[in-house]
Amino acid sequence: MVVIRIPVIYTRYSTNLQRDTSCEDQEREARQVLEKRGIDARQAIVIHYRAETGTTTQRDGFQQLHELLDQARVSVVVVDDQARLACCDVLIGFIKNLLFRCARFIA
Repeated sequence: MVVIRIPVIYTRYSTNLQRDTSCEDQEREARQVLEKRGIDARQAIVIHYRAETGTTTQRDGFQQLHELLDQARVSVVVVDDQARLACCDVLIGFIKNLLFRCARFIA
């Protein structure tokens, strides 16, 4: 069985004090970055996560991203800023896992 690997655009903001359109703004920027790098993002999986801290891995969107990695479906993960994905120690472990699975990380 051939698994098609696709880009994942991950967006998040941490408090309900931020604009509700923040995730859509991040997605637009991520798509522009992919386009500049010649990566087709038309079929990208987009994970929006609103008003959630990046200090925990117990977020549905973060778990969904790990499931996609476990299924070898991810070619690249794109965020507009590293902190959108996770904070410090969580981020380092995630990036190591991502690279081990031969996927790229663009921030």
